[in-house]
Amino acid sequence: MKIDSWNFRISNEELSDVYYENIHLATSLRPAIRDVNWGTYEPEDVVVKKDSNSIEIKATYSVGVAESLIAVESNKLSYSYKFTATSNLPTNRTGITLMIPASYSGLDAEITDSQEKVNLFRFPQRVSPWQPAKDIKRIYLQEKNAQIDFSFYGDYFEMEDQRNWHDSSYKIYNRDLSLPFPYEIKKDEIINQKIIITVTPAVSNISENINSYITKAPTKQTANKTLDLSEIIENGSQHTVPPISIGASTVFNSKKTVSTFAPSSITAEFAEGYPLEKFTNSLLNDSNLGEIPIDLMLATTKENVAKECIKALKKAKLQISSVMCVDPKLHITTPECMLISSVIAALCDAKIVVGARTHFAEFNRNIKQFSSKADSYRYTYTPQMHVTEPWHIIDSCQIIKDTVQSAREYIGNSPLILGPITLKARVNSVSTEPGINDQWEEDGYGANYIASSIDERAGSTWAETWTALCISHAIGSDVDALVFYEMFGPRGIHDENGSLTPEGILLKKLNDLKNETVIVNNSLIDSKVSVMYMPAKKQLFLINASNDDISFKMTTQKDSEVLVIPANEIRNITVTENN
Repeated sequence: MKIDSWNFRISNEELSDVYYENIHLATSLRPAIRDVNWGTYEPEDVVVKKDSNSIEIKATYSVGVAESLIAVESNKLSYSYKFTATSNLPTNRTGITLMIPASYSGLDAEITDSQEKVNLFRFPQRVSPWQPAKDIKRIYLQEKNAQIDFSFYGDYFEMEDQRNWHDSSYKIYNRDLSLPFPYEIKKDEIINQKIIITVTPAVSNISENINSYITKAPTKQTANKTLDLSEIIENGSQHTVPPISIGASTVFNSKKTVSTFAPSSITAEFAEGYPLEKFTNSLLNDSNLGEIPIDLMLATTKENVAKECIKALKKAKLQISSVMCVDPKLHITTPECMLISSVIAALCDAKIVVGARTHFAEFNRNIKQFSSKADSYRYTYTPQMHVTEPWHIIDSCQIIKDTVQSAREYIGNSPLILGPITLKARVNSVSTEPGINDQWEEDGYGANYIASSIDERAGSTWAETWTALCISHAIGSDVDALVFYEMFGPRGIHDENGSLTPEGILLKKLNDLKNETVIVNNSLIDSKVSVMYMPAKKQLFLINASNDDISFKMTTQKDSEVLVIPANEIRNITVTENN
């Protein structure tokens, strides 16, 4: 939608990709009502009224009514939010949030607090484990041609580095997280908040205190040009294709279907209470009767539970290549869990992995307690902790590099495993309700029983493209191993008939190329377009995760031809002498 010099998407109550001319100001501007487990209430009805310079939105929820007004006047955009509770509402947070693009990393600004004190601030480059700024009334910064002003009204606002959850943003939200939660909004209580974004011409000196100036604003790259493939490859960086593991099936495979794809390993997660015999039999099927090694993740603090699991797997003659033990409530390898890992690894001659079975946030906040005696480190990647829209999910891929670089400040060149990578989270790491994770029934276990753990887009061309973009950014970040999805079931790389999904076909191709030298360039069109080229195998992957068709100039012996890759698609090409 375009109003004067402003451009943005609008979906229900959210504005996303907010630009003033070519300056990217927000990835998202939206309200959210969170329940006691940080789940988001969805509106039952949304009515949107638009005129030339404003948008009125009325959203009806089971717990209240939200009225929003987005107003644009020349160089100013404001989002006013009013929520009226229709019943007593226990909540962890209710209010409006602003997500500033992660591309602001390293930029300098001034923050005015509620006492009108002005503080110097730099958007973090290393992923900040905790809130980089609190008590925010105003954020003011200057780029080459404009001053940018974000102002906040109606509550206490603070900032989180959302890259911890692979969101491509710094999120500014209401209410101090150090305050107790859940808290209660009483029936008929009204919440009023407002965020105003103002862009004005630059001045010669915005403050004597700021120690550097922004020389280039985060701006939108255009896709309406032909990209020179030879130049892209020449400017790429050289890496090695990592091995690819697939998660174990969490829905028991009653048909006993065997895959045509033999990944480097199967990553299996076991917790106390899982039906051990069915778990073992399912792994036998996933691993083609033990031919594929098992990377075992144990969610327990009980050594006897871990030993019983190992005993059953060894009896079934399954190969156990690595062991990782995590606290089932904290989701990380505590010192206590490290002791269990050491005992179990010795029983099966396996390597020890430490880290988090959840988001980078848990890894980042606890990294100093992970044992340096570990053989490898691990954290997972699921892009929908806070956002679900396809454009936000695509943007999240570029944050893989930020998290890897931040992790390596602590672990150096130690092997780093990324995964399981899934579209939806397998674990609710922020739940305040005990027992919400690691549940099981007769037909399966684990992620099946986590609310909204299944994404209907799985098995689609779009999911294949997102998977390819993840891989490209992970390879470009020098990740040592990747884990994706599951073998069978609703998060599986096989469909109901046992055939590989588009994602499965892609993962099989790339796993067949493991250890190959690859040239990667994933800095094209806002990092939504990537190229991977394996010279020895003459394999070329062109990935277009943007919303525009992309043209590549292909050089041949005779002349140049142009190959058009449609929006949200990829192409795998075997390069010959003629292309």
